[in-house]
Amino acid sequence: MSVPTIVDLLHEGKIPYRRAGQRWLIISKAALDDWLSNTGNKN
Repeated sequence: MSVPTIVDLLHEGKIPYRRAGQRWLIISKAALDDWLSNTGNKN
């Protein structure tokens, strides 16, 4: 699952991110940061 897909699912409310709690939030932010860094480096 790609990071944009995860973000889309979060916005659509398909993933119960509030129930998952802080751990999921930290993992998501770390993955998003990594993805943005990799994308920036390629461009």
